[in-house]
Amino acid sequence: MRLTLLALTIFIFQFISAQEFRNSSFEIWGLSHLCEPIGSPQSWITWGDGIYPMKEVKTDVCPTNIPSKAADGLVYASGKSESSTRGDGYYMNLTGFAIEADYTISFDYSGSDARAGSADVQWHLFIDGEDVAQTPVFSSSKNTWSTFSHTFYSDFSSTAYTIGFKLFRADTAAGAGNAGIDNFQLSNTTGIETHSKFEALNLSPNPCSNYCKIGFEDNATLAKILIFNIDGRLIFEDEILNEKEYLIDASEMENGVYLVQLELDGRPSELSKIMVFH
Repeated sequence: MRLTLLALTIFIFQFISAQEFRNSSFEIWGLSHLCEPIGSPQSWITWGDGIYPMKEVKTDVCPTNIPSKAADGLVYASGKSESSTRGDGYYMNLTGFAIEADYTISFDYSGSDARAGSADVQWHLFIDGEDVAQTPVFSSSKNTWSTFSHTFYSDFSSTAYTIGFKLFRADTAAGAGNAGIDNFQLSNTTGIETHSKFEALNLSPNPCSNYCKIGFEDNATLAKILIFNIDGRLIFEDEILNEKEYLIDASEMENGVYLVQLELDGRPSELSKIMVFH
């Protein structure tokens, strides 16, 4: 009986622990004295066309200005791409998923000057080889980390998935682009509300000319506002601290439709549209 319980305990532990990214922040990778070795961090598998393999960036050995530090720990992965249809990245085989459950994958991303390239880029997330989600298009010079998340449904057909990512250049860009990625997380979010309390944004006036006000039901103790153009490119971000409203300065924005999103504790709100008309 004791052996049976021990075996059951080991099985349950393995089942639970399998539902997470191993070496999620790329800290275990290469030799400690090397600056940017090419290869795979422990538990990750190289994936892509091999044109620009991913590189390790140890911020304590070879610091970068963009970004100034890793999102988590001392290491982040650096990607480069000069194509909107081909890219390089990593993948990992994961097991132990519950059937008929919701799972949320999240990671942090930024621009990077660890390698040459200034074009706009975009990280793509893959599940079982299918391109399921993409970050907003962002600049290689983006010097802050943002969190991207995607929720998917684990159906009855499988308890194992291959999850990977690749970097692509934006469709409208030219040349090569460079970006960082870090801090992969996986959580079972079945029955959990994944959006922040700012799911429905109160925007007024809309359309707006000079200023557009965002009103909150409760004080925004610490949140981040993100504004994208209609092509999905991030054009503005700012932090909000202890405010019941926020004014968007639209006086120098071109006429058109923009998308507004708020992040609270890394959780994004739904995108809301504003129209700027002067």
